Amino acid sequence: MIPTRLHFASARWRGAEAAWLIACHMISPSFADGLWEREQLSGDWGGARDSLETKGLQFELNYTAEYLANLRGGVKRGSTYNGMAHVSLDIDLEKSTGAWKGGSLYVSGLSLHGDGAGSFVGDLQGLSNIEGHSSERLYSFHFRQAFLDEKIAIKFGNLLADDDFAVSDHKGIFFNSSFGWPAFASMNAVNTGPAFFVAAPGVHAKVEPAENVYVQAGVYDGDSFDDPTGGTAISGGGTHFELGNGQGIFSMYEIGYRASIAKRSGDYKLGGWHHSADFSDTITGATVGGNYGFYFSVDQMIFNETPDGEQGLEAFFRAGFSPGDRSFADFNFDTGVHYVGLLPGRDDDAAGLGFAYVNISDDVARAEAIGGATVLSDHEIAVEAVYDLAVTSALSIQSSLQWIRRPGGSKAFNDAWVCGLRANVSF
Repeated sequence: MIPTRLHFASARWRGAEAAWLIACHMISPSFADGLWEREQLSGDWGGARDSLETKGLQFELNYTAEYLANLRGGVKRGSTYNGMAHVSLDIDLEKSTGAWKGGSLYVSGLSLHGDGAGSFVGDLQGLSNIEGHSSERLYSFHFRQAFLDEKIAIKFGNLLADDDFAVSDHKGIFFNSSFGWPAFASMNAVNTGPAFFVAAPGVHAKVEPAENVYVQAGVYDGDSFDDPTGGTAISGGGTHFELGNGQGIFSMYEIGYRASIAKRSGDYKLGGWHHSADFSDTITGATVGGNYGFYFSVDQMIFNETPDGEQGLEAFFRAGFSPGDRSFADFNFDTGVHYVGLLPGRDDDAAGLGFAYVNISDDVARAEAIGGATVLSDHEIAVEAVYDLAVTSALSIQSSLQWIRRPGGSKAFNDAWVCGLRANVSF
């Protein structure tokens, strides 16, 4: 046991020494001189970061700080702070072993803190896409193996469906959750399905039969929380894994095509999802087997400002449908535009304008009327305007203004106006 203890003591000393060297590097004049050009705030760690990446080890640490204020309408006026830290390690097994071609390991951790602004507004779609149960948790981790030069790839572990399905790279600029993991899945699956902020055990496969075509499928545990009531205590640390337990499985499927129209690229996707757990008929309460939905999405470049397509105007549209007899939201769509380099001299800044609509199932309104409710659910609309100011490669500041029409999906609350400010830092 003594050599083992000495080994750990030595490792701790080496870690402390490395931390001291990085700290000294950060306060040196050369650190300040190159601060504006750094892709990460902490720089290259005196060459250590590049050295690790050549060995297949890529480390990332990002922090997002957010302030949201409900200016009027909704439940009540108020403001709140949210914070999210995300740390990850991606290991390229071919680089690290020199032999394992196409293999990789990925592990990440998540820390959430703060109080959500949803309690001030009472909305359904989610004002903030970084809001979740305050916790420090093991997040997503998986092993991935690619074959035939990435034409086939399989991964398994603790996965997030919103990493792979119904994704649009250009919607990340928005604060509102409905532009990320869509309401047609999150409002109709058990505990929103395997998406931020809780991953689920699963397997994912992707095949690219042609250059611009792919087909993918994912199968996951039916309840990422492992608690059908929505409690967060069981999986609070991200280390509890339980398959099934009466909640069935959640699966998702998608086919995608990348087109080029007049030298302007576009992504076109058609997909569906299925949850095998038992659901209840909204009106009668009778048990029905499973729930499901279909969706399609389009992301199309409208105007190229540069030949590589990195700057310009892109439009997006996505819509999904689910059966109204067992779904809370039977129809949802979001649409909008996104422009990179809108202002002269600000080539890395981005601006966006988005519109999201969620239709509450007519069966929900009928059930409410049967129960004696006088204000019935119908729909909710979220409109968001956002600007992302790229201060440096490692720091961006985002401003957002959201208008929530019929918060909560009915006329119970007045329309709300919410402003937000967010800082994203890459260490």
